[in-house]
Amino acid sequence: MADVPVPQPGPGQVQVRIVAASINPADVRLPSGEFRDTVPLRFPHVPGNDFAGTVSEVGAGVTAYRVGDEIFGQAVPRVLRAMAGATRPSLSTGSLAEYAVFEADTPFLARRPAAST
Repeated sequence: MADVPVPQPGPGQVQVRIVAASINPADVRLPSGEFRDTVPLRFPHVPGNDFAGTVSEVGAGVTAYRVGDEIFGQAVPRVLRAMAGATRPSLSTGSLAEYAVFEADTPFLARRPAAST
């Protein structure tokens, strides 16, 4: 465990302040070194795919989201890019952190539905 710099969004990306994240089996298995032959990790590595949070910054060219939007979704840490697919990948800096950066145009992000009364 270590403190890492807050990731900054680049063009086409959003920075999200994470409020909830889940732990998946791969989040535990990857750092253990179990897949080091196929997915070598560089540390510090931030695991985490699923998340909910609030957009805290938008990169250049992002029009789908604004600062303050509550969103949720799934993304793959960039080290696992090969698992994300070639078309509109859902990549992240890892959601088990206070802040993460996501590709804004992926179909794996969505706005939180309005609360019903």
